[in-house]
Amino acid sequence: MNWTILISALFLIIVKAVYDGFKSRGWHTFSSRLETFYLAVITIVFFAWLAGLLSPFNYHYTPFLRIIGGFLLLRFAIYNPFWNIAAVQKLSFTGTTKDTDKVINWLVSKGVPMHFINYGRFIALLWGLSWLLIGEA
Repeated sequence: MNWTILISALFLIIVKAVYDGFKSRGWHTFSSRLETFYLAVITIVFFAWLAGLLSPFNYHYTPFLRIIGGFLLLRFAIYNPFWNIAAVQKLSFTGTTKDTDKVINWLVSKGVPMHFINYGRFIALLWGLSWLLIGEA
């Protein structure tokens, strides 16, 4: 069950980052097709869950807040690197529109080195993975 949660989180984060990166790169048709695939998979899984098709026989309890927290930590850690690769930006590029981008740019303007922020991303990666892979408390 925990591997399913991790694979689902990785799918949600990486595919979103890649199609956003391709869109900013100017590949609108390919980005649109990838987004359609992304939304189709989410829709099918959601309705399968509502219909009871995805209720596991060997249910293992994982606290909901731990799943949400692990997802957010994992997203903070890997979204920008995958977006930067898909958009053909340098790996340390940080945008200017999202709140996390503004906070990172503010920290850098105050003298915090970028490698410190990348270290924070690495810690968020390990923390998010551990919360998504470890079952109950």
